[in-house]
Amino acid sequence: MAHAGATIKRTGGWFTYGGLDSDNCGDIIAWEPLSKVAFWEFKLRGVKVGDYENEDVVDAISDTGTSLISAPVAVVENVCITFITFMQILN
Repeated sequence: MAHAGATIKRTGGWFTYGGLDSDNCGDIIAWEPLSKVAFWEFKLRGVKVGDYENEDVVDAISDTGTSLISAPVAVVENVCITFITFMQILN
């Protein structure tokens, strides 16, 4: 996926559910099976935001009816700290 937000001085991002975003995604499509169908739970095999990177495999939940993405507290806290720092740099 292209990382154009910071280069064009724009914040934000998106997820594409139920479709294919050929403008912003590469040629390789990988489907992640749900580990708990009732909660849309899947194995998150790493996350990278700015300088923060965590390669642990953890359970995460993506609620497609809301903007909720749930993951372990330590991962979410570090991602939030990175976003806050990034926003302070932009402003």
